[in-house]
Amino acid sequence: FTMVVAACEVVVGLAIIVTIFRSRRSASVDDANLLKY
Repeated sequence: FTMVVAACEVVVGLAIIVTIFRSRRSASVDDANLLKY
């Protein structure tokens, strides 16, 4: 079950990153760092 939750977190994280890239066409490093914490 833990692996399933971890996998879901990765998918959600990637989805957020993709959304930022699509909206800005260039995501800054600072924004990426904010998502980690």
